[in-house]
Amino acid sequence: MAQELASELRNAPGLRISTYDTDEDARTALRRVELDAVVLMPAGLDADVRAGRSVTVRVLVEPSGSAGHGAVSSVSAVVAVVAEHTARLQAAPPLPFW
Repeated sequence: MAQELASELRNAPGLRISTYDTDEDARTALRRVELDAVVLMPAGLDADVRAGRSVTVRVLVEPSGSAGHGAVSSVSAVVAVVAEHTARLQAAPPLPFW
């Protein structure tokens, strides 16, 4: 999991973050409308971004849920944090290779 991005999401105003052991656990919570949205971060996200590789961060929303506006606000906040995080990683000098 991308620890740096997870930390930034935890500190983002307006977001309440929960961590799940598996993607399926998170999807189940979303289906039960316990959440507005789920962010699925691939393993190695930070290293891939630093290396200039394309990375997909999936944001899932339950369309039949009653979250409505909350889901839109959550997704907008997540997109902003992910964009800032990616820009910062791409601008950072490469890590030393030993």
